[in-house]
Amino acid sequence: MDKHHIILALGSNHHADTNIPRAISILGRGMVEMTISTPLCNPAIGISAPDFTNCIISAFTDMDIEALTLFVKETEREIGRTSKDKQRGLITIDIDIMQFDKQRYHHDDWQRPYVIAGLMELSLQ
Repeated sequence: MDKHHIILALGSNHHADTNIPRAISILGRGMVEMTISTPLCNPAIGISAPDFTNCIISAFTDMDIEALTLFVKETEREIGRTSKDKQRGLITIDIDIMQFDKQRYHHDDWQRPYVIAGLMELSLQ
């Protein structure tokens, strides 16, 4: 199988001190060579909500993009993310696939300070 380089952005504003490490643990089941940036506290962007804790993960996976997308969504559900909480501005965990091999996603997010800081810390920028 091919090994794909991925970059993920994680965020939580609800019990982040337990939800982010739990998400990282679950994600580790499908990834190797994971490096994780230092979690940073940031104000919510675009929603009225408590501050977020965010970090960046660089890793490799054998999954294709479709399987990775499903794995990420299943991880969010396993941590307890619900649409009801989202409506209340409580994000238990949010995991965004920022890059899969050379393909970038969430183009506007690449300029967010926590993404830039995380990429710099991991020597990815």
